[in-house]
Amino acid sequence: MKDLASGIVISVLGIVIIFMASQMQSPFPGFGPEVFPSAIGILLAIFGGVLVLQSLAKKRETRRGDDTLQVRAVVITLVLTVFYTAGLLWIPFLICTPVYLTVLILMSKSVKEGRLENRFYPRIFAFTVLVSGMIYFVFRFIFRVALI
Repeated sequence: MKDLASGIVISVLGIVIIFMASQMQSPFPGFGPEVFPSAIGILLAIFGGVLVLQSLAKKRETRRGDDTLQVRAVVITLVLTVFYTAGLLWIPFLICTPVYLTVLILMSKSVKEGRLENRFYPRIFAFTVLVSGMIYFVFRFIFRVALI
């Protein structure tokens, strides 16, 4: 049931992003600012649809403890995302994003293992720093969008 609801929400979010991206005005012809959000919206709609189809095709049994941990992880992820988005107003992208991504990866690892863990992994943090730097480079120098 969770997968079905998640799939529907993700698909609707993808459709909303596609609609909002189509409303963006391009200052020049060709590759404009709407391309990247449109691609993300399309992928979200597709993967949300796949999740819906998988949940309808397969009924799995889960233990109650797994459900509780997963629900907590979803709530924590939503709260972290709100704080991350608000924090970008005051904290630079290259500082805030690696921390945010590290916390999300560690939380995902904890849910997969079935228990919350407070252990820090330098390799994961190094990966998130690299990914954040690549995102910054692409947006700053290719899309010409200033990420503060």
